[in-house]
Amino acid sequence: MRHPLRGAAPVLVALALQVTACGPSNPMPPPNVAAAMRPAIASVSDQEFANELYKLLRDGTITEERQSHLAGVVRRQLAHAAKRFALGAEERGTESTLGGLYLLRVGEGRPDLMDAAAADALKGAMNKFGPRGDEGRSLVLLTLRAGALAANDPERAQVEQHLRALETWVAETRKGGPAQTLGADERAKVARATLEPTEEAIAEAAKAIGAWLAQGVKYNNAFNATGERPDREEIPETFRALRTAGPTAAALYLRYGDARGAAESIENIGAKRYTPPIFYDRLLRAADRDGAKDWQALASLLARALGPVDEDDEDAIVLDPELAEAGLWGATVEAYRRDPTHFPTAAMLATQLVRLGMSEAAPLVLSGALQGKPPAQAISASMEVLMLALDTDNEADDVEACRRTFVAAAPLLAAADAAAGKGAVDIGPERVRSYMASIEIRAGNLAGARPLLESAAKEAPRVALYTMLASIERQSDNRAAALAYVERALSAPDGKYALLDLVDAHMLAFELHRDGGDAAKAKVSLGAALATVMLVRKSATDMMMRLRAERLLAHVLAGFGDNAASARAMQRAIEIAGEDRNALSSTVLDAIGHAFVQKDLSVARAALRKGLESGIRDEDLVYGGLWVQFLEREQKATTDGSAEQALRRANGRGAWTGKLAAWANGKLSEADLTAAAQSAAQRIEAAFYTAIARRAAGDPAADTKLRDVAKSPVLELLEVQLAREMLAPRIRTELPRDLSLP
Repeated sequence: MRHPLRGAAPVLVALALQVTACGPSNPMPPPNVAAAMRPAIASVSDQEFANELYKLLRDGTITEERQSHLAGVVRRQLAHAAKRFALGAEERGTESTLGGLYLLRVGEGRPDLMDAAAADALKGAMNKFGPRGDEGRSLVLLTLRAGALAANDPERAQVEQHLRALETWVAETRKGGPAQTLGADERAKVARATLEPTEEAIAEAAKAIGAWLAQGVKYNNAFNATGERPDREEIPETFRALRTAGPTAAALYLRYGDARGAAESIENIGAKRYTPPIFYDRLLRAADRDGAKDWQALASLLARALGPVDEDDEDAIVLDPELAEAGLWGATVEAYRRDPTHFPTAAMLATQLVRLGMSEAAPLVLSGALQGKPPAQAISASMEVLMLALDTDNEADDVEACRRTFVAAAPLLAAADAAAGKGAVDIGPERVRSYMASIEIRAGNLAGARPLLESAAKEAPRVALYTMLASIERQSDNRAAALAYVERALSAPDGKYALLDLVDAHMLAFELHRDGGDAAKAKVSLGAALATVMLVRKSATDMMMRLRAERLLAHVLAGFGDNAASARAMQRAIEIAGEDRNALSSTVLDAIGHAFVQKDLSVARAALRKGLESGIRDEDLVYGGLWVQFLEREQKATTDGSAEQALRRANGRGAWTGKLAAWANGKLSEADLTAAAQSAAQRIEAAFYTAIARRAAGDPAADTKLRDVAKSPVLELLEVQLAREMLAPRIRTELPRDLSLP
């Protein structure tokens, strides 16, 4: 798989149900500050970002110093968002842009806030919201971006023209009946007000909600009095208005931490009778008593709005998901400020920070809530959120963000170490350290990964950890140390049940002996791998274990030189993966890569067609398409069209896979592709594919470039593994005669 971990279970909703404590109050957001009174924007570095953000979250007291640092943190966050767009992580970039804007409360916006990096972030987010028809957010983002560009910048004129065109389009497309028109206006103005921190934007949105609800009430009253229904096209908007207007108005004000404004807005637009009583009651409590327990109870109710809606539950809150998240963010920040030691609230806030691209502050929020002797459940939940934070930014290839989060997690990991020493936690700190090590490995930082793995192995000696250490030593050309770690892996305590991890260790030993010219020991290790994986195949019932066993068996059989049996094992793995999209994606990619090394074009094409038919991840289809295309070129075979179809699935020219596809189709030069690489992994991929292209063209120097790729410190990258196997020596060995293979 291209990433070692995909997704971690959020603890947000579960923890929201545990809310029970009290704490101090906090002032309301400030009024608009005159330009002459605005403090200078503080310079906030990447190293300072986590602590500066943490201080802003803990204390909302309005001072000049806070306003200065708030602006600096927002700028830095938008720079992080711009980097993620540059990396091709468009979803993460958009989430991060929203996170930066959500830090601003009413009156805290300022025209000098947006710099060049912010302009890039706003442009990326606009490219996501625009095609969705989200006119409200699009208008805000365009306006902010225009202000971020110099007056004489030609791009500013283009943005302003786009802004005028969008405003015209909005006016011309307000069609349909009254409920439809008013509903569209409500959606746009509410969306705009969640990003524009001004009293005017919020008031306009509240007015739009009121007009929309009034029309829905009018239709409803007419139906109750006469039985006359509105036009069919008007019914969905009428129902939505009656069901959601009250919570929508409340969530809009809660986005800015204003419970009093939320309650008054519901009254002003006549939505009280259409608002779930429990929700309205909690709003009033938060507005009147303003204590930690009141805000916590309100936040927990909003958190439930993110889950499935029970249509029979009269107390259920129905909200647009993005608005629900915005309202939950504001309510959770208020609850946290009133009692930052309340762990369920801290965990909720930490999870939202991850969601909004501000993972760096999540460990500080969590560790600040772990006072005294925290329960094991809280430690385990903290590790779960920390794993989620690392995984989310790793998926975006933002290694620097992962590093910032890991550095900020030092106090949290220390608390986890103390608890883990007593054997009381389900998710131990060694899992976090080993995952961070895998991120460093993927970034090519073996020196940074080694101590993390050694620490994790000391805490919990496991086959997989020692095998990773052996792989690092192998890549560092230290064969003796690699074999020593393999021996430790084979004798690790968990080897009694982690049998597939043992197969990995045996296969690494096979490759080390094979590459070192020791055919006899290589055959012994290969035989041990075969015996172990066959044992697992006989007893495995879990789908993921069966899948992994078949994929490993395919690689073991390839080591014996039985490519036909190996291909059958891969086909069985594809069948086992079934409709599990992630499992199927990684399995199809493994099958194509395996066939690519074996130069089996028919098998590679069959696996790629399966991926196309099954709708696997576009990213994996692009890589698979590249491998099939290179096989066709090398073998001078007429294309069957599958490679071209797969390459068309690239996510636009901005994403890395889009760059690869453009290069494969002759639209980018080798130099352009190399220059476009933004990370260590992308640079190695560029080197691999350009070397393969040269090899297919008959360039004798291509293998030298492939050897450089094979020796790359980014050792978990599939391209590194493929290069290694393409160049590996072959040994002659036979399968056991009594072995029966399907």
